[in-house]
Amino acid sequence: VAVLLFWHIWSSYWHNSWRGFVAYVVTRMLICTFFASYLAVEGRDLEDTGVHWHHYVIAFAVATLAEYNHPLSLLLLAMASGVFVQGISAYSAAPVVSHDRVRATIRCMGREPLVSPWVSVGAARFYSEHCDCCAY
Repeated sequence: VAVLLFWHIWSSYWHNSWRGFVAYVVTRMLICTFFASYLAVEGRDLEDTGVHWHHYVIAFAVATLAEYNHPLSLLLLAMASGVFVQGISAYSAAPVVSHDRVRATIRCMGREPLVSPWVSVGAARFYSEHCDCCAY
């Protein structure tokens, strides 16, 4: 796959005008910028955040390089599309950034414990610090 990636960049440089090469590189870099900005926004709170680059996301980014009417470009597109479809169908579209989730439990004397739905660690902490156990 690395050879095919290199071939696409080289082919874009060799067979296009300078403007065509810049357009090819800039549009592909915009996709990488989109994923980087997504990580920057979603990964702000690193305390309870996990990042996992699923292979379907990488395959999508790689498939964007395949644009030429050439057998090697078709091969890259076929391989990346296959990985993308297999990843989505087998594992579903799992998020790249995931937050730890917990259930907050409030226990009051003489009452049945109150259990929250799945919430983030920060929300559970806020709930336990600010909610009176006798309010329900």
